[in-house]
Amino acid sequence: MFDSTTPHNAGVYLIHFDTPYKHARHYLGWAGDIGKRLARHQRGDGARLLEVVRAAGISWQLVRTWPDATRDVEKRLKGQHSGVRLCPICQHKAGRRKPMGAGRPVSFYER
Repeated sequence: MFDSTTPHNAGVYLIHFDTPYKHARHYLGWAGDIGKRLARHQRGDGARLLEVVRAAGISWQLVRTWPDATRDVEKRLKGQHSGVRLCPICQHKAGRRKPMGAGRPVSFYER
C-alpha cells in the first residue's frame, strides 16, 4: 500500500489494484497534496471507487505520479482510458520495458 509519512506534492497519480474490481484495474486522480489524498484513499474515503475497492478487501499500490501536473493533464489521461498502458505493473506483465509516456515531461500531456 502507501506510506502516508512520505511527503508528496500536487499532481496526478495512478493507483493499481492488486485484483481487478469488476472492470476497474486502476484509479487515476489529481490532488493538491498527493500524500494526504492517498491517506484518505487508504481510510476508504475520498473516491467512491476506492471506497468499494477497500470494502471488497482489494489492496492497491501507488505506481506512478506526474508531479506538478494540472487537472487538465488528469482529464486528458482519463479521456484516453489508458490506465493499463500507463501502469508499470501491467506493462511488465505484458512484456514491455516501459509504460506509455515513461520519461515524458508533464508538458507533453498539457497540449
